[in-house]
Amino acid sequence: MQKLLSYPESCLIVTEEGDSVGKMFTSMTMSTWGEQKCMLIHSGSYAKIKPGVEVGTSLTGFITAQLKVIQELCHEYAAT
Repeated sequence: MQKLLSYPESCLIVTEEGDSVGKMFTSMTMSTWGEQKCMLIHSGSYAKIKPGVEVGTSLTGFITAQLKVIQELCHEYAAT
C-alpha cells in the first residue's frame, strides 16, 4: 500500500506569455496520528496575481486507509 500511495507532484503556473507566476503542489506519505497508521496529504498553491501581491493556500490532512478524515488544517494568505 505504501509504495502505491507515496508520491510528490507539482506544476508551475505560467502566464500566456510564458512567465512562471506560481506553483501548485501535492504530496501523500504514510504517517501516524498518535498510535494510528494513516496517510498524510499536503497540497497547496501560491501565485503572484499582480506585481507585489502573492496569494496562497495550503491544506494538510491526515486520513485513515478507509478515507475517513482524522485531522484537517487549512491556511490561506495574501501578502503585499
